[in-house]
Amino acid sequence: KIGYPAALPYIREVVEDEKASPELKAAAVSAMGRILGAGNASAVPASILFERLARDYYQHLPSLQVPENQEKANVWFWKDEGGLYFEPVPSGAFDELMTMRCCEQSLRLDPALGTTISLWLSAFFRLEAEGFQQPEYFGTGHADADTYALTAGPEYLHRVLALALEHRNRPVALQAIRALQRNSGQKSLLLELESQQPLIKAINYPDREVRFSAALTLGKADPQANFQHSEMVIPIIAEALLQKGQKYAILVDERQERRNGLAASLGATGFFAEVIQGDNFAATMEQAGGLPGFDLIILSQTIQNPDLSAAMETIRKNYHLAFTPTIVLSDSGDLAPVRKSLEGDSFVEVVLDTTPAEELAALVPAILARNQAQLFSSELADAYAQNAADTLLHLATVWNPVLDVMKAEPALLTAISDARKPIQETATRTLAQLDSLAAQRAVASLALNEQVEIPVRLMAFRALATSAKMHGNLLLTEQVSAMYAIVNSLEANVELRNLAAEAYGSLNLPSVTISQLILNQARSGSR
Repeated sequence: KIGYPAALPYIREVVEDEKASPELKAAAVSAMGRILGAGNASAVPASILFERLARDYYQHLPSLQVPENQEKANVWFWKDEGGLYFEPVPSGAFDELMTMRCCEQSLRLDPALGTTISLWLSAFFRLEAEGFQQPEYFGTGHADADTYALTAGPEYLHRVLALALEHRNRPVALQAIRALQRNSGQKSLLLELESQQPLIKAINYPDREVRFSAALTLGKADPQANFQHSEMVIPIIAEALLQKGQKYAILVDERQERRNGLAASLGATGFFAEVIQGDNFAATMEQAGGLPGFDLIILSQTIQNPDLSAAMETIRKNYHLAFTPTIVLSDSGDLAPVRKSLEGDSFVEVVLDTTPAEELAALVPAILARNQAQLFSSELADAYAQNAADTLLHLATVWNPVLDVMKAEPALLTAISDARKPIQETATRTLAQLDSLAAQRAVASLALNEQVEIPVRLMAFRALATSAKMHGNLLLTEQVSAMYAIVNSLEANVELRNLAAEAYGSLNLPSVTISQLILNQARSGSR
């Protein structure tokens, strides 16, 4: 009589129960008809209805949500000897727990429902990502979500990933990708579901960490056959290599005085390494094109050529920008019309153009938090940069036939000067694998640079010897001469001289040079 749709799967289960009496089944059919409307008793199996209810909980259907003023919610159970009872759980965990519970009821009725398994895993991942502990009714020794996900295998993980991308759930997407990396090979990583490949879709995802994780997973799989969008993998890994955790802001305002003042104030907060500013959105974005990522976009409501609407459309369509916190500055006391025009974009905030720079900077983590995202910290940047460097070295060493590491050469040439020594070394060793003038000469420049500490120069000479053995002499004449000078020097560091000799010999130069070296030493000895 209440007509509450959430009751449908439970009532349908009675209809399907072989032990239920005809009278009870008839009452259940009648009840379903009252909920659905006269003559509409559902023939959909209870297992499917439970999955639909689970999905409603997962999607936070308003009619199923816990009132905001409640800290706890009840999950209900039945015991034959004790009757109805409940377990209190945090209200924030209720949707995930009820999703899991409905999935379990669905699987009891039909264990083969793969979509239900994936939905259960998604809810479990989300429960953990939101920081909730397992409830007491899970019992002792209950495994974590990762254990179930790894056991389930690639197909279910792809479904979890697809659902996470659909719902913009970054933590769940990352968990699914990490699990795929652990238990999937190339064939299963590129699995197609309903004409889509979730992992390929993930490399186009606007969240930096999801995009990097997906590309690195594909790179580590060492693919031997071409696949859709394979050309995007190396550029994304190269993008990850250049991450350092510095924050960059884009500021577009047609009023120069206000723009200059705000840019200076944003820089003074210490939050941003650089603020790129201009009066034209397209030109300013082009100016910022070489940056490793964007952390804030600030647009004046009154910008022209293009106007605000066109600029926002560009942001939404560009996967590098779509999830970037964006603040629109309005000079109108009534912000409602502007907010109305941007309604539905959770990465956008509209504020008065008099808002202080400190408050604008503080909005960045707040916007990210409401989208289950976070700032790309320096620690995170270091981890992804090293992971990218290791992956590029592996692909270059095995001469992967699909993923062309040469596409990462500009990033590697930058990374060879990186202050982070492990990344610098890995980039140098990778450049040694490339059949490229620029690569070999960059390695030689590092080895010959007297301003660089000896251990780094030694490493570079080893890499140079590797490059020379593989690709021959690609050096400039002055680089060859500088190397010979080290080999010929009596004052040079002994180990440096030895490795310089190895690299020089690997160039396989004409014998006249070694003859000159022998004669020089002979003259030195006679003195």
